[in-house]
Amino acid sequence: MATSTSAGSPEDPTAWKRHIAWHVRVQPTQGEAWVQEFGLHTPSEAVAGFIAALVAHSPS
Repeated sequence: MATSTSAGSPEDPTAWKRHIAWHVRVQPTQGEAWVQEFGLHTPSEAVAGFIAALVAHSPS
């Protein structure tokens, strides 16, 4: 599984208008890719925990 993160700007200038600070894109080795977005008031520690859980539960 590949995971990438980015802040809302400058990659996506409209993200700030939608109040999105974190954009996590997940590409599983099998299955459909998906995206999880986190708002401006989501603590970075929560986003880090989310990513850590993805990595911990990803197939080897």
